[in-house]
Amino acid sequence: MKDDTKTTAGSRTLNLFSSAKQCLRTIKEEQQSNAAFFGNCYQNKEGYVFTWEDGHLYNPNYISRKFKQAASDFGRPEITLHKLRHTCCSLLINKGWPIKQLQYWLGHDDVQTTLNIYAHYNRKLLNQSTNDLEDISAGTLQLFK
Repeated sequence: MKDDTKTTAGSRTLNLFSSAKQCLRTIKEEQQSNAAFFGNCYQNKEGYVFTWEDGHLYNPNYISRKFKQAASDFGRPEITLHKLRHTCCSLLINKGWPIKQLQYWLGHDDVQTTLNIYAHYNRKLLNQSTNDLEDISAGTLQLFK
């Protein structure tokens, strides 16, 4: 069940934010409790994070189906787990993350993958941001007097 990454860039170390750390600590505590309860029958010898109570691994299709159902329940039937990756990339671009940082964070070998496939610019922001073009073009007014 352990897969390699698509590229060497996919294997990387990222800092965890505090809420993720707390979530992972809670899961680890639950797994330790489950392992004690199930004893020799506990299945998660590899140390995977997301498993059933007895340590069996989730089937990836199960996770996808459950997410699809949750998204639909919240009125977003068109979003998938993979689309969340695109959405996250786009949100981070709109927050001003440097493209090279995003490339590393997403595990892409080539920044063009990040830009051409994952970065979806929010067109509504195009005219809502501070108008840099107005500032730049203000200096050219004297050329047309």
